[in-house]
Amino acid sequence: MEENKFGLKDTNFSEEEIAEMMSPALAKKKEDERKHKEQMLDLMAGDFDDNTDGYKLRYMVEHDHWYLPLADDGDFEIQNVKKEEFERLFAGLNKKSGKKTARAGQGGQLLPVYQSESKINGKFKHVNGRELARLMPKKISGLLVDWIEDDTRRELSKEYFEELLSLANAVEVERLLCVDGPVDTEKLRNAQFLVAWYKNDPYVDYDLAYAATHLDNKYFSDQATIKTMACTELFRAILKHDFYAGLKIDLGFIFSHKSVELQNIVLSRNFMTRALSQNSCHWRAPELVARNIEEFELWLDFVSFPKEREIIEENADGKKFIHAISKKECDSWYLQETSEMKRETAQIAKTDKFELLNLESSADEIAPGASKILCPGHIALRLFYTLPERDRREFIWRPGFSLGFCRFLNGKDIAASKERIKYINELLKLIPQGESAIPLSALLSYDGGKFFCFKPIARQLDWLKQALAQAKKSCGFIAF
Repeated sequence: MEENKFGLKDTNFSEEEIAEMMSPALAKKKEDERKHKEQMLDLMAGDFDDNTDGYKLRYMVEHDHWYLPLADDGDFEIQNVKKEEFERLFAGLNKKSGKKTARAGQGGQLLPVYQSESKINGKFKHVNGRELARLMPKKISGLLVDWIEDDTRRELSKEYFEELLSLANAVEVERLLCVDGPVDTEKLRNAQFLVAWYKNDPYVDYDLAYAATHLDNKYFSDQATIKTMACTELFRAILKHDFYAGLKIDLGFIFSHKSVELQNIVLSRNFMTRALSQNSCHWRAPELVARNIEEFELWLDFVSFPKEREIIEENADGKKFIHAISKKECDSWYLQETSEMKRETAQIAKTDKFELLNLESSADEIAPGASKILCPGHIALRLFYTLPERDRREFIWRPGFSLGFCRFLNGKDIAASKERIKYINELLKLIPQGESAIPLSALLSYDGGKFFCFKPIARQLDWLKQALAQAKKSCGFIAF
């Protein structure tokens, strides 16, 4: 990655800004204060209700149950509405002030839309919000919406139909991503994303690229422009560079779906690679196959599954399976990898079911064969943090203390050396025959990818061989 790509060294940050960057809690507090101040100003200006426009439109396409009355001929029942008979769902422009304060409806030929079939006498058509956005008859002036919040009927003029359609497309993508099982990547490849773009590449903040499903997302950097890209084009643009550790996709504000708490996800390089060629992909692993219980428990630790957990084994169709469930409610774990997000309401966390092979472990490896579930970046990160802090800069394993011509090791040092041998051997298995490094496509997580951006040497075959030799050398009480 080119040094100082975004000119950060040329920027003078205040002490307060530096404090915010170092403390996510303080940054969030400042942002909340800013939003509150803006809302108060909007209230005083009489424009506060306009801030809910995005919410109302998104709610309409998120909602799964709309009921449209049908005429005797089976066509939609269009209602002729007088001007000012109903209020608008959104305020219109006041001709004198130019502000959005006009509430009186414009009338015309409106399509009634209800949230309950009990309000309709006769036949009706049941649709979800995405279908509603796509079936608008051309002759109508707008919708007459049965608005559930205050039990009133309000006008939504046809000027908003294009936005409804745009949101419908976004919500369909979000529902593809917010699933508890495999992602339908065949459909995902046809999706469109809004991408933060800088010069000739997707914008990268440290090592994370940014995209969104819709303009109602929470963040786009001022340093980047916004570009619409097809999913396949976006993934390929990310994967052709080694300085992207992952792709953050902001999902906007999901209100009515079961994943209401999930506002962004992070795609790993491995997931993007698989999504370009496979029609169904699991989130955190190419295949949900654990070689043994030791590997499954290590995977749980790497993905930060709650420590208070129950591991369950079961048999089905002649195979063994294993999964984990938390013993307490948790607000910070998902099947998907996320970027600093928590649930608004804690839930019992659980994993997918993994096939359990029950292969024998040994002193030199977790199990025979290469792992299908452990991210090599997570393993390398574990190797890094088991080093004494004095040795992390050089990334060299030299436990114990020096006696000049040799080093004296205690039992803890020897056990750590043996553990390093096991982990390094697992990394070496991931290097294809004839290659000199672990391929970036093997990175199953953003966290793992982030570490390899920080320490790219940890992917290299030569370094791994040296690290293995260092660990083997430190397996006796006196190491020469």
